[in-house]
Amino acid sequence: MSEFSTIFQTILESGLEGAGICLLLVLTYKIYKMKIHTSSSCGWCSSETHNAGSDDVELDVSMHPGGDDV
Repeated sequence: MSEFSTIFQTILESGLEGAGICLLLVLTYKIYKMKIHTSSSCGWCSSETHNAGSDDVELDVSMHPGGDDV
């Protein structure tokens, strides 16, 4: 068996711990691929963040209907 299949088999056999590991892997992958552009202003400071994510889907930078223009 290859090293990858041995690790994969160990994760699947460990029950709840394996399910938690799989959940964390899926969440980290989703965050890595997520496209996000945010702006925030809280009086004395302001910040803007941008993550291009992947090139699969174009980023929608439209304002939320209830959001304020910064």
